Amino acid sequence: MDDGVYHGVDPLSAPDIAEGRGRIPPPAICSPASSLVAGNLFAFNAGHQSTLAGVRIMSGPADAQVTETEENEAPEELTERNKEQRRQREAARLIKEEMNRKIEEDMLRQQREERRHRVMSERRERDEEFNVAWALKKSEVEHKCRQDNAAWRSTAEFRDRRQKELVLLSRQFSPRQASTKEREDALASPSIIAYALLDSKLAQKGITPDELFDRLSCRTSSSQAIGATSFQAALLSLGLRTKSFDSIFDGLAEYNPVSPIERSVRVEDLHEMRLLANSHIGKEGCRWKMYVDMIHRQQLLHDVWDGTIVNQKEVKRKHFRKAAEDQLLDCRMHEARQRFYEEKRAAHLRMLRKYAAISIQSMFWQWSARRDMEKNRWKIERRKLVETRKLQLRAAVLIQHRFKKLRARINTKRSH
Repeated sequence: MDDGVYHGVDPLSAPDIAEGRGRIPPPAICSPASSLVAGNLFAFNAGHQSTLAGVRIMSGPADAQVTETEENEAPEELTERNKEQRRQREAARLIKEEMNRKIEEDMLRQQREERRHRVMSERRERDEEFNVAWALKKSEVEHKCRQDNAAWRSTAEFRDRRQKELVLLSRQFSPRQASTKEREDALASPSIIAYALLDSKLAQKGITPDELFDRLSCRTSSSQAIGATSFQAALLSLGLRTKSFDSIFDGLAEYNPVSPIERSVRVEDLHEMRLLANSHIGKEGCRWKMYVDMIHRQQLLHDVWDGTIVNQKEVKRKHFRKAAEDQLLDCRMHEARQRFYEEKRAAHLRMLRKYAAISIQSMFWQWSARRDMEKNRWKIERRKLVETRKLQLRAAVLIQHRFKKLRARINTKRSH
């Protein structure tokens, strides 16, 4: 009696057969009974069991020959051969693990480098986009301030302020004016004079001193010394290129020398020079500076923007009037730029906080998703197992159906 089970099909091709891609080879062995247990097809033939779940199908004569060969060998030879095979397998496993470890390390290193480059490029793009947007706003603020200054110059308030500033400048420039030891030292100090000249050059480029100090603070702390290269790099990053940089930095380095060999200056010393220069040499952000020329031993009135220098003997009322007028207008422009930079700095801080919040939120959701996947992994594995069992069952049923048709055709040909 035929049970319709065919034992010559490779069980690994069962899913292909179930999906209609397989081909049934010629019949080999037929067994007298069959049973379908837990989605696997078991067939019995002369005491040998075969399954479709990935187990090797046994054929009687071949297995009998292998069994006879193994029985004829001595137990000692079998033991040595098994040990040697075990050692080879262990060595191969260790080599494979080492290779996999090296591959994983290379992949992690490459991923870290790619992520670092990606983060740097994204940060650069964000900063460029932010700077371009705020550069347009800065030009609008400066243009509006110039219009306001032009309208303010024709008012009585401006004329009154100019007269008061003129009197104050003439008193400060007069040798009979009472002065303190601090003011005399500041007017003759090369370091404070160098900082005052640098302040005027920054104002000419539309840069506030706070921008310079922020750039220097990013490069070093307040207690560490800044070299000439780092200081010049900070100025270049702000767009300031000056031919007299060496002389200016030499003057700054003389204020509180850190080392007698290397030229350097500390940020805290720059803050002190800033206060003294604003108090005695000239207001911050203004083009006119007043200091003592140590070569000729006389006081000077210096317009840093166009290079005009008026010594103490040649100074006249028109020079004081021009300096007072320019100083009032420059102070209003400096105040507008200072307010703008504070707004820009606050906006930049908000942008960084927003980006950090988005990044942290994205990292949290990724971590939460991975945690949920770990918790529900057993459900995914169970679903995959159910699908595999269904494919195996369909393959077994299809093999039975096709084998019955094939067996019927063979019997029909034999009967004829």
